[in-house]
Amino acid sequence: MKKKLQKVIGVLSIMKDFNMKPNFSELERMYGIDRHTIKKYYENGGIPERKKFKKVSKWDPLYDVIISLADVPGSYLMSIFQVLNYEYNGNLPGNYNSFKAYAYRRGIKCTPADQTPHVYYETEPGEQLQCDWKEDLKIHSVNGELYEFNVFSATLGYSRKHVFIYSVGKTEDDFIRCVLETFRRLGGLTQILKTDNMTAIVSLRNGNRKIHSRVQSFFNDLGVKLELCECRTPETKGKCESSNRFVNWLIS
Repeated sequence: MKKKLQKVIGVLSIMKDFNMKPNFSELERMYGIDRHTIKKYYENGGIPERKKFKKVSKWDPLYDVIISLADVPGSYLMSIFQVLNYEYNGNLPGNYNSFKAYAYRRGIKCTPADQTPHVYYETEPGEQLQCDWKEDLKIHSVNGELYEFNVFSATLGYSRKHVFIYSVGKTEDDFIRCVLETFRRLGGLTQILKTDNMTAIVSLRNGNRKIHSRVQSFFNDLGVKLELCECRTPETKGKCESSNRFVNWLIS
């Protein structure tokens, strides 16, 4: 069959060079090959047209999730794979090499991190305390019991001394209690306490921030100035963010 096809292709090539229209029925009788097949060879320059099949990947059901993770600034393929592995409890359709090959094949590119330089600055002793919540932590006891909790983390701007306080909730009362406990452990007050726009102390309406009156009165009584970070600027309390990574290492 292969030799017959080669002969037919040779004949068709010659006929094409001389602008001759082949008689496909006659060629079918001569070589015993279906005339429709011969016509396809003739129209495609001796190369049969192959049906194109859309390749389906086992990663396709996760495509939208992968794209959303790749849009996060500073993401990279390994971090996306680790997130997927955690979210789906290890039940992924392949290993990292398989995932990487799929990403390259589909042209998935990670969004680069913000390269805008942030000015590094220091504060004087006793000037600033940065604080934040490390939220929704989960650990299991040796008996398999699940414990869910939060950690109030605070870091002195000058010495980088960290204070971690266990807390079940993240309410306004929890925040005030943790701030008092932090200053008690440090043995004094700072001039400024810097934190983000946590819902326990701030209300956001139409883009405007308003500190809860009870919280503001609390800081007025302490003689400490409460400063709020701008939205989506974690670097302004980066020393506290570093202490939160330490908590991550302990949990993992």
